Amino acid sequence: LEAHADQLDKAGAPYFCHAETVSRLVGEMINGWHQGTYEFQMKARIVGFLHDIIEDTNTTAEDLKQL
Repeated sequence: LEAHADQLDKAGAPYFCHAETVSRLVGEMINGWHQGTYEFQMKARIVGFLHDIIEDTNTTAEDLKQL
């Protein structure tokens, strides 16, 4: 959330809304395709939130590894 704090999407909405939408859609797809564990589903949703973080912010892969 902090990494995208000042960014807006193409429609002018806070970029976090896009990341949240992608996370929700990933969660829905996972539920439809793969009845994995709760942990798997949450990790997949986190990927949805982070999908643009390296290319669109100053966050590095090393930063993410430290989380």
